[in-house]
Parts: sequence; C-alpha cells; structure tokens
Amino acid sequence: MRRRRLSLEAALAREILYQGYTASRQSGFRPYNPARSISRATTMKYIMSAIWVVVMAGYAFVLRTARSWSPLGMVLIYFGWGGMLIVSNLLPAASAVQGSSYMRDALYILPVQEEELRAKFARAFISLVDYPLMAVVVGSIIASAIAGAPYPAIGALFGSEVAIIVIELTILAFSSGPRSQARLVASRALSAFLPLLFVAFLVSPMYMSSIGSSAPSFLAFLPLLSGAYATSPVGMASTAAWLVLLGYYAYRELPRASLRILYAGAPGAIVRRVRAGWRILRSRTLAILRADLQMAFRSVMVSALMGPLIVFVVFLVESYSVPAGALSATATIYGIEVAYLTIFVPYSLYAIEVRGAAAMRSLPVTRVSLALPKVLLLAVVYYAFEGTLAVAVWARGISPAYVIPLLAGVLAPASSVPASGIMFERSLREGGSLSTLQAILYLLLVSLLVGIPYGAYYAASVLLGSEIPGVVAMVVIGAAEFSILMYALHRYDR
Repeated sequence: MRRRRLSLEAALAREILYQGYTASRQSGFRPYNPARSISRATTMKYIMSAIWVVVMAGYAFVLRTARSWSPLGMVLIYFGWGGMLIVSNLLPAASAVQGSSYMRDALYILPVQEEELRAKFARAFISLVDYPLMAVVVGSIIASAIAGAPYPAIGALFGSEVAIIVIELTILAFSSGPRSQARLVASRALSAFLPLLFVAFLVSPMYMSSIGSSAPSFLAFLPLLSGAYATSPVGMASTAAWLVLLGYYAYRELPRASLRILYAGAPGAIVRRVRAGWRILRSRTLAILRADLQMAFRSVMVSALMGPLIVFVVFLVESYSVPAGALSATATIYGIEVAYLTIFVPYSLYAIEVRGAAAMRSLPVTRVSLALPKVLLLAVVYYAFEGTLAVAVWARGISPAYVIPLLAGVLAPASSVPASGIMFERSLREGGSLSTLQAILYLLLVSLLVGIPYGAYYAASVLLGSEIPGVVAMVVIGAAEFSILMYALHRYDR
C-alpha cells in the first residue's frame, strides 16, 4: 500500500511538531519510533486542549457560585488562560527550530518563491495551535454562557491574539542583529519576560477576578480593559476595533516572524571571543552553571527560567494588598507556594540543556555533576525568595516566624533536581519523547516530593505543639528524599 504524500506545508508542520516535542536534532538522540513520538505529541496537544476547556468552564462555574467576580477581573483572568495555552504550545516549538540550519538549507534549495515559503511556514507554525485555539474559543464560549456575560470570551480572544504577537516579537528579538551589544541584551531581556505576561494573571485567580473597574470613560478606549465595558455601545465598539487591529497585526507579521526563527542564533553557538574580564573557572560546578545560564539566555526558552521571578513579584504585590490579619494566617501558605516555584528552575535548565546533549554526554562529566549546579542555583533562588518574603511579612508588622522555619526546608524542592535529571535522561533515551502518562506521573511525583516534607512539618508542629520537631521532620524527610534520588540518578542506566 502506497503512503500518502505530504504537502510541503504538512511536512513542515509535522517536522516542527516532532522537534518541538522530541528535540532530537538538538540533543543528537533519535527516538526509537519517530511515528510513536509524533503520535504522543499530538495526543498531548489534544489532552491539554481538553483540560483547558474543562478548566475555563469550571472556573466560570466557581465564580458564578461564589458571586465574587467583576467584569474587569473576569476579562483579565481569561486573558491569562487564553494566552498561556497558546504560548505554552508555540514557545517550545520555536525553541526546537531556533537557528536550525538543516531546515533552513533544505527549504532554500526548493523551487519556491520566498513569499510563498513564508506563507507555508507560517501556516505550518500556526497549525501547532489549531486545537488549542479551538479549545480557547469553545472553553471561553462555555464560560461566557455559564457566567451569563461575554467577558470570558472577550478576555480569551485578547489573550490568544496577544500570545501570537508576543511569540512573534520574541522570535524577531532573537533573530535580529542590532548594532550595539546593549540593544541586543535589552531586546532579549524584554522578549524573555513577554511570554510571562499571562502568568501574572493566573497566579491568584480569585484576587484577579475580584478586581473592580472604574473611570469607564477612560478605560473603555484601552485594549483589553475595554472588554469590561463591552455591554455598552462605546465599549463594544472599542473592543471590536482592538480585536480586529490585534488580529490583523498578528496575521500580517506571522509569515515574517515564523521564518525568521530559522535565522536566530543557536543557544549553544560558540562566540568568537571570550567576554572581557571572564576567566576559566576551576570549579566544575560553577563552570557548568555558567554554561547553563549562558545557553539559557541565548534561547527563546529563557522565559521559562524567568517564570518563578515573575510569579514571586506578583506574590509580593498581592501580600501588600491583603489585610494584615489575613496575611498572618496565610503567610506560611505563601512560603510553601514560593517554594514550589523554585522547582521550575532545574526543569527549565534541563529543558534548555537538551540542545547539544549528545556532545555533553561525550565529556567526562557524570549525571550528578550536571545536577549539582542546578541544586546550587535552586538553593540561591530559594533563599532569596523565602528571605525576601520574610522581610515583606515583617514590614507589614507580622512576625516573620511564619516563614522563617521554611528556610530549613530547601531540601524539599531540591529533590526535584535529581527527579528532573532522571526524567531528562529517560526522555533522551527515548529521543526526547516521554509518553503522556509518564509526563503526568512525573508532575505528580515532584508535587509529592515537595509536599511531603512540608506536610510533615505541619503535622509534627500541630501534634507536638512546637515548631522545632516540625522543622526537624521537614529536614530529615527532605534529606532522605534528596539522598535517595541523587543516588538513583547516579545509578541510572541510559
């Protein structure tokens, strides 16, 4: 039986999806079964889209039941939902083909005009979010029907359009060649934070949903905020105009931006000279950490590394808007939530480290040696976050004792480093393609690893009436988890 021939557009979409999921051309490890990897990637996209529909509809039901929402707050929270789904699908794909000379060279030997090539590549690139876009539309319509108001649909549409524009700007920033080094650094730093625009609206959804609106004569003419006044003629006209303008800009820039990702500098590219003042580090741990950070800040995936910082800033802002009495009751919860943020640091570094993984494995560097720099960075971030939170709580006139005991719990999130390392090694062995079940089990495992020591801290503190036994239990369990997983990583057989 003859295989069905793929069009150029379909072949490009298949390759981008394949690389966005497996990153095999970056890592140098080919999947045992490429067809199964593509099937897994497609299944993951379907599952994420279905989950998003349920979450968007379920959140609207919760808001309607609690009767604790405002038009502006609902627009903002669904702006975050809509944008985050699109960014989470497009950003890994953009990273996978960033600076891909093999794809660029293959395309430019074809007898196709560049304008036509841009259009085909753009359609292939946007096809990665065909079902996510449908999920945003369906989920927001259901949410609007449940809420009895158009605000979820308006916010989600704004989020989808802005997400595509954000990815376009990120690609253009990493593929441009500005004259000055300062301009290059500034543009890449800005593009690193742009995709995180949506995370800020998802950190505390109940707080966002209760934000009130004021001064309609002013806000009704601003993009996104005008959606809160869509029930008035002026607000409806302004909202429609902004949606059309943003949609047109996203459509107009997509062909140029999507093809430009092939010209972006590869994160692992060797620079011509060493920056003045830099020297060779004798410490293997510090040298690997510096190499990881260098590679991270040359990749469009750097925003994944910046995520915890953005969320932490939102936590701080929110802590100053919460009454002091409520903050004293929730300070410890804030501390644990901040601890959970730090687990994204090693995961992001491992994800970025996929590029050139085969070359790294040829060096005399053990898996534990690769994990130690990530443990060091996680510890620095952990103490910076928890210490700053303790100071912020103290500045509100509340005893920092609610947060300070958590400073001893760094080994709980540190256990996520060897866990991420094991998952990373397993995904490389399978060509970068974990199954959907494996990915879900990994998330559950990491959540339990971080949660069990803190749960023991609470249980021991309550049962024994003192925080000292709770801190001891947290440290002992965290140390046991960390030691066992580091040993498992050391013994893991690729």
